[in-house]
Amino acid sequence: EILKLLISFLFFEQPLQTKPFILKMNIIPYFLVLLVLLISIPFSLPSETLREETVKAMFVFGDSVVDVGDNNWSATSKDKANFFPYGVDFLGGATGRFTNGRNPTDILGQLLGLPRFLPAYEDPAANGTRILNGVNYGNAGSGILEP
Repeated sequence: EILKLLISFLFFEQPLQTKPFILKMNIIPYFLVLLVLLISIPFSLPSETLREETVKAMFVFGDSVVDVGDNNWSATSKDKANFFPYGVDFLGGATGRFTNGRNPTDILGQLLGLPRFLPAYEDPAANGTRILNGVNYGNAGSGILEP
């Protein structure tokens, strides 16, 4: 019914008598003006504004979806992914990630302009200036419920 009213409103000169008030109004010019304004907003901003770096660091918490190898350095964890087929598409092979390559936080960090990969929290190399851009606390096997 609504589709029928919309089609008749857009393509026929005589409006149907059953149309609601809002459809009786000629809203197409207003819609076009709004569309042009929305499209032109990015072009009206100075290019420096678009390139300005706003994110300095990212700290990640999660489970195996974002784990970058924390379990490799944990003496008590039984959840490890440092063997084939994990990392089959990742440079250097298996690193403890529970993915075959980059995970969503790696991609988000790249889009935000952060260094290539955030270090795992338990990685012995995660110290000093290396953690200024963030740390990944994601850990496979983590959960909110007791086993």
